[in-house]
Amino acid sequence: MALKYVVSEAGIGLRRNVSMSIALIVTIFVSLTLVGMGLLLNAQASKTEARWGSELQITVFLCNQNSDGGNCDKANVTPEQKAAVEQALQSNPEVASFEHKTKEQAFEEYKKVYVTSSQSNNKIYGTVNANDMQETYWVKLKNPTEYQDVEQQLAGMKGVDAVHDLRGVLKPIYRMLSIMKWGAIVTAAFLIIAAILQVANTIRLAALARRREIAIMRLVGAS
Repeated sequence: MALKYVVSEAGIGLRRNVSMSIALIVTIFVSLTLVGMGLLLNAQASKTEARWGSELQITVFLCNQNSDGGNCDKANVTPEQKAAVEQALQSNPEVASFEHKTKEQAFEEYKKVYVTSSQSNNKIYGTVNANDMQETYWVKLKNPTEYQDVEQQLAGMKGVDAVHDLRGVLKPIYRMLSIMKWGAIVTAAFLIIAAILQVANTIRLAALARRREIAIMRLVGAS
Protein backbone atom coordinates (compact mmCIF):
# COMPACT_ATOMS: atom_id res chain seq x y z
CA MET A 1 0.00 0.00 0.00
CA ALA A 2 2.79 2.40 0.97
CA LEU A 3 4.70 1.59 -2.23
CA LYS A 4 1.59 2.26 -4.32
CA TYR A 5 1.14 5.59 -2.58
CA VAL A 6 4.77 6.58 -3.17
CA VAL A 7 4.58 5.65 -6.86
CA SER A 8 1.32 7.55 -7.37
CA GLU A 9 2.64 10.63 -5.63
CA ALA A 10 5.85 10.46 -7.67
CA GLY A 11 3.79 10.31 -10.87
CA ILE A 12 1.76 13.31 -9.78
CA GLY A 13 4.94 15.24 -8.98
CA LEU A 14 6.45 14.41 -12.37
CA ARG A 15 3.30 15.49 -14.21
CA ARG A 16 3.31 18.81 -12.37
CA ASN A 17 6.96 19.47 -13.29
CA VAL A 18 7.35 17.86 -16.71
CA SER A 19 9.75 20.47 -18.12
CA MET A 20 11.88 20.48 -14.98
CA SER A 21 12.03 16.67 -14.94
CA ILE A 22 13.03 16.47 -18.61
CA ALA A 23 15.70 19.16 -18.12
CA LEU A 24 17.05 17.28 -15.11
CA ILE A 25 17.21 13.95 -16.95
CA VAL A 26 18.88 15.52 -20.00
CA THR A 27 21.44 17.39 -17.87
CA ILE A 28 22.39 14.29 -15.90
CA PHE A 29 22.58 12.22 -19.10
CA VAL A 30 24.84 14.73 -20.85
CA SER A 31 27.06 15.21 -17.79
CA LEU A 32 27.55 11.47 -17.27
CA THR A 33 28.21 11.03 -21.00
CA LEU A 34 30.94 13.68 -20.85
CA VAL A 35 32.42 12.06 -17.76
CA GLY A 36 32.57 8.77 -19.66
CA MET A 37 34.14 10.51 -22.66
CA GLY A 38 36.77 12.06 -20.41
CA LEU A 39 37.63 8.71 -18.89
CA LEU A 40 37.79 7.06 -22.33
CA LEU A 41 40.03 9.84 -23.69
CA ASN A 42 42.28 9.50 -20.66
CA ALA A 43 42.58 5.74 -21.23
CA GLN A 44 43.16 6.25 -24.96
CA ALA A 45 45.86 8.85 -24.34
CA SER A 46 47.64 6.52 -21.94
CA LYS A 47 47.43 3.62 -24.40
CA THR A 48 48.63 5.80 -27.28
CA GLU A 49 51.59 7.07 -25.29
CA ALA A 50 52.50 3.56 -24.18
CA ARG A 51 52.04 2.14 -27.69
CA TRP A 52 54.11 4.73 -29.55
CA GLY A 53 56.49 5.39 -26.68
CA SER A 54 57.68 1.80 -26.70
CA GLU A 55 58.49 2.03 -30.43
CA LEU A 56 60.03 5.49 -30.58
CA GLN A 57 63.57 5.44 -31.87
CA ILE A 58 66.31 8.01 -32.08
CA THR A 59 67.67 8.59 -35.57
CA VAL A 60 71.28 9.75 -35.86
CA PHE A 61 72.06 11.38 -39.22
CA LEU A 62 75.74 11.33 -40.16
CA CYS A 63 77.46 14.01 -42.19
CA ASN A 64 77.70 14.00 -45.98
CA GLN A 65 79.09 16.43 -48.54
CA ASN A 66 75.95 18.59 -48.31
CA SER A 67 75.93 18.91 -44.52
CA ASP A 68 76.87 22.32 -43.15
CA GLY A 69 76.42 21.72 -39.41
CA GLY A 70 79.08 22.54 -36.85
CA ASN A 71 80.21 18.90 -36.70
CA CYS A 72 80.38 18.36 -40.47
CA ASP A 73 82.04 21.18 -42.49
CA LYS A 74 80.43 19.83 -45.70
CA ALA A 75 82.40 16.61 -45.60
CA ASN A 76 81.42 12.96 -45.40
CA VAL A 77 81.73 11.24 -42.08
CA THR A 78 85.04 9.46 -41.68
CA PRO A 79 85.44 5.80 -40.61
CA GLU A 80 87.06 6.99 -37.39
CA GLN A 81 84.07 9.21 -36.61
CA LYS A 82 81.64 6.36 -37.30
CA ALA A 83 83.62 4.10 -35.02
CA ALA A 84 83.45 6.73 -32.28
CA VAL A 85 79.67 7.02 -32.69
CA GLU A 86 79.25 3.24 -32.53
CA GLN A 87 81.47 3.10 -29.46
CA ALA A 88 79.34 5.75 -27.77
CA LEU A 89 76.16 3.79 -28.59
CA GLN A 90 77.61 0.53 -27.33
CA SER A 91 78.82 2.04 -24.06
CA ASN A 92 75.68 4.02 -23.27
CA PRO A 93 73.59 2.10 -20.67
CA GLU A 94 70.31 3.57 -22.00
CA VAL A 95 70.77 2.10 -25.50
CA ALA A 96 69.09 -1.26 -26.01
CA SER A 97 70.17 -1.77 -29.63
CA PHE A 98 71.02 0.16 -32.78
CA GLU A 99 71.02 -0.44 -36.53
CA HIS A 100 73.22 1.17 -39.15
CA LYS A 101 71.78 2.11 -42.55
CA THR A 102 74.04 2.93 -45.47
CA LYS A 103 73.48 5.59 -48.11
CA GLU A 104 72.30 2.93 -50.55
CA GLN A 105 69.67 1.69 -48.10
CA ALA A 106 68.55 5.26 -47.44
CA PHE A 107 68.30 5.87 -51.18
CA GLU A 108 66.08 2.80 -51.63
CA GLU A 109 63.77 4.12 -48.93
CA TYR A 110 63.82 7.52 -50.62
CA LYS A 111 62.72 6.04 -53.95
CA LYS A 112 59.84 4.17 -52.32
CA VAL A 113 58.53 7.40 -50.84
CA TYR A 114 59.19 9.98 -53.54
CA VAL A 115 59.02 8.16 -56.88
CA THR A 116 55.53 8.89 -58.23
CA SER A 117 53.61 8.69 -61.49
CA SER A 118 54.11 12.41 -62.05
CA GLN A 119 56.81 12.99 -64.65
CA SER A 120 57.56 16.52 -63.44
CA ASN A 121 58.11 15.30 -59.88
CA ASN A 122 60.24 12.40 -61.06
CA LYS A 123 62.45 14.83 -62.98
CA ILE A 124 63.08 16.73 -59.76
CA TYR A 125 63.54 13.68 -57.56
CA GLY A 126 65.59 11.96 -60.25
CA THR A 127 68.41 14.43 -59.74
CA VAL A 128 69.07 12.86 -56.33
CA ASN A 129 71.40 9.90 -56.14
CA ALA A 130 72.64 7.60 -53.39
CA ASN A 131 75.64 9.81 -52.71
CA ASP A 132 73.31 12.62 -51.62
CA MET A 133 71.84 10.48 -48.85
CA GLN A 134 73.03 10.37 -45.26
CA GLU A 135 74.13 7.34 -43.35
CA THR A 136 72.01 6.84 -40.24
CA TYR A 137 71.88 4.95 -36.98
CA TRP A 138 68.46 3.88 -35.70
CA VAL A 139 68.74 3.66 -31.93
CA LYS A 140 66.26 1.82 -29.70
CA LEU A 141 66.31 2.78 -26.02
CA LYS A 142 65.67 0.62 -22.98
CA ASN A 143 63.42 3.32 -21.56
CA PRO A 144 61.94 5.53 -24.32
CA THR A 145 61.33 8.38 -21.87
CA GLU A 146 65.05 8.62 -21.05
CA TYR A 147 66.27 9.97 -24.37
CA GLN A 148 67.67 13.42 -23.64
CA ASP A 149 71.05 12.25 -22.34
CA VAL A 150 71.56 10.04 -25.39
CA GLU A 151 70.59 12.82 -27.78
CA GLN A 152 72.87 15.34 -26.10
CA GLN A 153 75.80 12.93 -26.16
CA LEU A 154 75.42 12.09 -29.84
CA ALA A 155 74.58 15.61 -31.04
CA GLY A 156 77.94 16.91 -29.89
CA MET A 157 80.06 14.28 -31.62
CA LYS A 158 82.11 14.85 -34.75
CA GLY A 159 80.55 13.38 -37.87
CA VAL A 160 76.98 13.71 -36.55
CA ASP A 161 74.81 16.11 -38.55
CA ALA A 162 71.58 15.85 -36.51
CA VAL A 163 69.75 13.68 -33.99
CA HIS A 164 65.98 13.39 -34.39
CA ASP A 165 63.12 11.56 -32.71
CA LEU A 166 59.36 11.39 -33.29
CA ARG A 167 58.34 13.11 -30.08
CA GLY A 168 58.07 16.44 -31.86
CA VAL A 169 55.59 14.85 -34.30
CA LEU A 170 53.53 13.07 -31.64
CA LYS A 171 53.55 15.90 -29.10
CA PRO A 172 50.63 17.81 -30.76
CA ILE A 173 48.58 14.58 -30.74
CA TYR A 174 49.22 14.07 -27.02
CA ARG A 175 48.39 17.73 -26.36
CA MET A 176 45.11 17.52 -28.28
CA LEU A 177 44.08 14.35 -26.46
CA SER A 178 44.88 16.00 -23.14
CA ILE A 179 42.86 19.13 -24.02
CA MET A 180 39.87 17.03 -25.11
CA LYS A 181 40.10 14.89 -21.98
CA TRP A 182 40.24 17.77 -19.50
CA GLY A 183 37.68 19.77 -21.49
CA ALA A 184 35.19 16.90 -21.25
CA ILE A 185 35.86 16.41 -17.53
CA VAL A 186 35.55 20.13 -16.68
CA THR A 187 32.35 20.48 -18.71
CA ALA A 188 30.94 17.37 -17.06
CA ALA A 189 31.78 18.78 -13.62
CA PHE A 190 29.85 21.97 -14.38
CA LEU A 191 26.89 19.95 -15.66
CA ILE A 192 26.90 17.75 -12.57
CA ILE A 193 26.76 20.87 -10.40
CA ALA A 194 23.88 22.14 -12.55
CA ALA A 195 22.11 18.79 -12.14
CA ILE A 196 22.52 18.94 -8.35
CA LEU A 197 21.07 22.45 -8.30
CA GLN A 198 18.18 21.32 -10.48
CA VAL A 199 17.47 18.42 -8.14
CA ALA A 200 17.44 20.82 -5.19
CA ASN A 201 15.13 23.21 -7.04
CA THR A 202 12.83 20.35 -8.01
CA ILE A 203 12.56 19.24 -4.37
CA ARG A 204 11.88 22.80 -3.26
CA LEU A 205 9.19 23.24 -5.92
CA ALA A 206 7.61 19.95 -4.91
CA ALA A 207 7.62 21.07 -1.27
CA LEU A 208 6.17 24.43 -2.26
CA ALA A 209 3.39 22.74 -4.22
CA ARG A 210 2.51 20.72 -1.09
CA ARG A 211 2.90 23.53 1.40
CA ARG A 212 -0.67 23.17 2.70
CA GLU A 213 -0.32 19.41 3.25
CA ILE A 214 3.03 19.96 4.96
CA ALA A 215 1.55 22.65 7.21
CA ILE A 216 -1.30 20.28 8.24
CA MET A 217 1.22 17.48 8.92
CA ARG A 218 3.21 19.80 11.15
CA LEU A 219 0.07 20.78 13.06
CA VAL A 220 -0.63 17.13 13.84
CA GLY A 221 2.91 16.64 15.13
CA ALA A 222 4.84 15.28 12.11
CA SER A 223 8.54 16.05 12.05
